[in-house]
Order: sequence, then C-alpha cells, then structure tokens
Amino acid sequence: PSNLFDATKGIPTSGLANMPAPGGSCVAYATLAGHEAEDGKGMKHSPYTNALLKFLDEPGLEADKVFQKAGTYVNDITHGEQKPTYHYSIYGSFFFNYDIK
Repeated sequence: PSNLFDATKGIPTSGLANMPAPGGSCVAYATLAGHEAEDGKGMKHSPYTNALLKFLDEPGLEADKVFQKAGTYVNDITHGEQKPTYHYSIYGSFFFNYDIK
C-alpha cells in the first residue's frame, strides 16, 4: 500500500523542516525545507499536487521517476521559485501504476 499526504496546505509557516525517509519509504516535499510552496491561487490544486496528478498514473513509471518529473515540472512552471525535493529509500522497484500497455 502507498499513502500520499499534502501536509502543508493552509499551514501559515515559513516551511516545514526536512526529514529523511525511513528505510523502505519516500518522503516528498513540495519545496525546499524552510520555504513556502505555492498554494495554487485560483486553481483547484497547488502546482505540486497538479504535477503529481499529472505523473502518478503514467504507466510503467517507477515512483522515484514520478517525484523527479513532478519536481522538474514544478520548478519549470514556477520559474525556479519552488523547488520540490524528496528522500527516497524504497528498495527494489515500486510503481503507482504498473500497467504497462
């Protein structure tokens, strides 16, 4: 099983502290530690959530590649203002959508 949490939406802080991923897990952040992520003003989701939704269902894309592509996408659309990061320590291959067609 996998779980994704959006833990920063609506939290008025100057960003969350960075935490390494315990063995066999992935901890992903919408932006660098100590920074605030865009909330997606006027949009249904934040830029990071939109990016995850864009890549999560891509068939045959390993989880670490989902987070790499989402980070690149967000960095590009925010012109470098938001830089997602993640800590990945899943051993072996993990897919959100293994259905390779």
